Amino acid sequence: MKKLISLLTVAILCFCLLVGCSQNGENKSEKITVYSFCGENEQFAVTNGVIVISADEEIFYGGDLKVTDDEYFTDITSYSVKFYTITNGETRTIMHNSVVDQTGSTIKVVGDLGKMSGEDIIIGNKVENINELATNLYFELNTTDLNGKQDTYQVQLTVTEITEVK
Repeated sequence: MKKLISLLTVAILCFCLLVGCSQNGENKSEKITVYSFCGENEQFAVTNGVIVISADEEIFYGGDLKVTDDEYFTDITSYSVKFYTITNGETRTIMHNSVVDQTGSTIKVVGDLGKMSGEDIIIGNKVENINELATNLYFELNTTDLNGKQDTYQVQLTVTEITEVK
């Protein structure tokens, strides 16, 4: 229930931000669509991801990463996350972030996965249309431990349309 409330809060906040910023004295009708996404495997879960698409701006919020099996993520010194699509064998990166420990210690592989916003950052640039994104969105986690061992984990994400406002 907490996840649903958090997701809806982020979606409503993004919607209000877009509606408030898009009113520049004109009474224009603009379509805004909000999507949520999530996915999991045996090691981790991606939750509370949000995509907001409008004519003027697109927002991609990666959501939260939660580890479900700590055994795979001990002694981690760096990790990177990537959201991408695969269409006709071609991989297109939507967002890529990384965390690297510079102190010689270890880091926890959990938390906020980042966000980005701008005009045409997803549709027309990374994917041809929203259907391509909704059916082909993937998440990849790459880790490196204290011994230099690297592991890669991937999961296909489930994208759900939450609301469409015209």
